Amino acid sequence: MWYAAHVILAYRYAEGTQTEFPVQENVYLVQADSFEEAYRTAERLGQEEGAYDKPSAVYDGVPVRLAFEGVRRVVECLPNDRLETGTELTYTEYLVDSEDGLKDLVAGHDVPVVLQDFEDDTTPPG
Repeated sequence: MWYAAHVILAYRYAEGTQTEFPVQENVYLVQADSFEEAYRTAERLGQEEGAYDKPSAVYDGVPVRLAFEGVRRVVECLPNDRLETGTELTYTEYLVDSEDGLKDLVAGHDVPVVLQDFEDDTTPPG
């Protein structure tokens, strides 16, 4: 079966105190026989990505390192018997506070959102 695995990585200061955390969510396509196997594969992929050390990486003028923080969710791709145009690989649910905010989101502008994934079988164990 095919899964989309959402892996969270954060840029952490190499030194000093950090008050905000730039985060990236990488989505990996994973072929596995079960949700649990897909989750373990996602952890491995995230750990490999987080182990990559780019000495020149900076955020807001401060040297940082990319750190694997965890697997946020694993979603079964639908339909699962084939990957082609129109296959839904993953989805994310947000709450936007206004019509204007929704229009800004669609246009690709910065907009405050609440990540609102419904509890279901896509959530990692634990």
